[in-house]
Amino acid sequence: MLMTSGTRLAPLLSTMSLAWCVLIGGWFWFTPIQHEAIHNGVTVVRYQSFSDISLLGPAPLIAPLLIAAVAVWASWRSHRLVLGVAAFLLAVFTFIGGFSIGAGYLPASGLLLLAAALAPLLGRGQRKSVAA
Repeated sequence: MLMTSGTRLAPLLSTMSLAWCVLIGGWFWFTPIQHEAIHNGVTVVRYQSFSDISLLGPAPLIAPLLIAAVAVWASWRSHRLVLGVAAFLLAVFTFIGGFSIGAGYLPASGLLLLAAALAPLLGRGQRKSVAA
C-alpha cells in the first residue's frame, strides 16, 4: 500500500519523536550533571554522570525510547489505537518526570500527541490486511 503525502505525516512525526528521544537520552547520559551538596557546612559542587546519580540506571532513558519506538511501529503500520496509547504513555512519563528529565522529552511527547491526533484525520480508509 503506497502512502500519500497526507498519510505520511503521522509516521514522520513519530519518527522525529523517536529521533528526539535518542538524542536527548544520549545527551542526558553523556553530559555531566552539576550536583551541589553541603558537606560539613561548606557547599561542594561536583559534576557527576547520569549513571552515578540515577538509582534505576539507564531505565529512565530507555523507557521513553521504547515507547517512541512502539509509536513509530504503530504509525507505519496504521495502528491508530496503539499510536494513541503510546503518545499518552509518553505524555504521562513527561509529566511525572517533569522536574527532572521529563522536560527534555516534552518535544517528543508533543510530536507523538500531534501524530496521534492527526493519524485518524489524515488516514485514507481502513488498514488493509496482508492476506487480502
